[in-house]
Amino acid sequence: MGGKRFTGSITIKELNMANENDEARLIDAMFHHPMLIERPVVINSDKAAIGRSHEAVLAVL
Repeated sequence: MGGKRFTGSITIKELNMANENDEARLIDAMFHHPMLIERPVVINSDKAAIGRSHEAVLAVL
């Protein structure tokens, strides 16, 4: 993946995107500012979990 690697932390609010509804723009922001994604999203078939705990991830696997 190309793109600029971001090393500091920033928030969606600081990017003036708090009310953003354009999925492509939100994904682009996450790509360029990976610190926006604090926890992984795990998807398995029709189940998904935000990886805040090992138990939540194991429940969808």
